[in-house]
Amino acid sequence: MARFMLVSEYDFSRYASDVLQLTQSPSPHIVYIGDNDERFAAFRNGFSAFVCYVTRLSFCEKASLSDADIVVVDTTNAAKLMRQIRKYDIDCLLSQSAKTDAVLCGVGEGGICLCDYGVSATDRMEYHRVRGLGLLSMVYCPHCLEQSQRTGWLKAVMQRTPRVTGLAVDHAAVLLSEDNYRTMSYAESA
Repeated sequence: MARFMLVSEYDFSRYASDVLQLTQSPSPHIVYIGDNDERFAAFRNGFSAFVCYVTRLSFCEKASLSDADIVVVDTTNAAKLMRQIRKYDIDCLLSQSAKTDAVLCGVGEGGICLCDYGVSATDRMEYHRVRGLGLLSMVYCPHCLEQSQRTGWLKAVMQRTPRVTGLAVDHAAVLLSEDNYRTMSYAESA
């Protein structure tokens, strides 16, 4: 069964060792799913100090996640990425990966894509509910301290989505596996 890591931190080097430790592989294969070239470059750079193999999934080509030890979903716009994931059948690939020993890691709003729902921001910082893949039964709210309006939206989404747990995270990560969880803080020391 897959393990999930939801990260509300864009400095990839800060949590790289934590996510790599979740695999049993001495040289893990990481597949990056995202919609921003600059963020992918930063992601690769963040993992450059470690022994691992990083590739980027292409939306337009027939893709596979079968040999991935870690699958990273990263975006600043969950609604936009979810449209691409569904259009190119990446949703099926992610659902299959959730049934393996892979680590599925959602970064920023990419975590919303792995959950039932999440609080997402538009480019104009307007908030709305986005439906994810439902691999994790929860409503996810990244960047809740940086963007305090998200917390109010999380409460509103929770009222529309009964019997689902809400999770708000900022400058931290949450590791979830088989009804267990662990939090890791990446906040700067004062």
